[in-house]
Amino acid sequence: EYPDPTFGSGAVKITGAHDFNDYQVAKRNGIPMYRLMDTKGAMRADGLDYVAEAAKAEAIRAAGQADEATVDAINIVPGSRNVTVDGLDQQPYRRGRPKGPQSTAVLVARHSAETGPGLDVAIARCTSPSYDAVHTRTLAFVDDAYWIVHDLLDAPTPHDSVCRWHLDVAAQDATRLTVARDLTVVTVPGGTFAVASGTSVSLEAGWVSPTYGVKHPAPVITIVAPRASVTSLVTVVAPGTEAPVAIDAADGSVRVRWAGHVDTLTWTDATASLERTSC
Repeated sequence: EYPDPTFGSGAVKITGAHDFNDYQVAKRNGIPMYRLMDTKGAMRADGLDYVAEAAKAEAIRAAGQADEATVDAINIVPGSRNVTVDGLDQQPYRRGRPKGPQSTAVLVARHSAETGPGLDVAIARCTSPSYDAVHTRTLAFVDDAYWIVHDLLDAPTPHDSVCRWHLDVAAQDATRLTVARDLTVVTVPGGTFAVASGTSVSLEAGWVSPTYGVKHPAPVITIVAPRASVTSLVTVVAPGTEAPVAIDAADGSVRVRWAGHVDTLTWTDATASLERTSC
């Protein structure tokens, strides 16, 4: 009843945050309304990396419905929130309206329908006004069982790259780091993080703030890569207590060896595939 079919084309674009009318139409029709700012008017910086959050939003679009709490928890403000280059965030933080050059983040591809059951791959690419490295993140959900996160930073000049995984408050005093020959495993309540060899992995003190102004201690997994112009970081995230035995990465592929089988993920912007072999 909102659009006037006799006016113009009769179609109407609904932006839930535009005004009260659009808001009510969006609510009545189940249109997701993603919150971009915090309660202080600053752009949100919480949540997972952009590619992971965008994949969540795409899943909601495909399903056609989601509850408001689930939508509100998703942060689709572009930007990489857990990788720094030379100590710099992808988008310099400032209060108020951003000024000057801005970072960019593009969802390059989503491979799910053509890969069939057992593999869902999302690829995003980010640039920053703070440095010349281009950050490509590939996120693969394998066999409905675990995630492969591949961060590629490609630059014409060498840089120091650091990846950080901010854990929940439940992980405080309940996280264990084990260094093996072929990888480093961090065991957290309910799951494991496995990092390919060739990097320095440590646990640092951190905090989370589910309520504005209230900080709760929570550990941070910090992954430091050797200084290079091209940096490849691979993290495998799995629920439960089982962790991979080894992780090997090459251009456009990651091989994850488990007890009993090996998964080889191969991808480009145009396609993705998974091969599983026994061992």
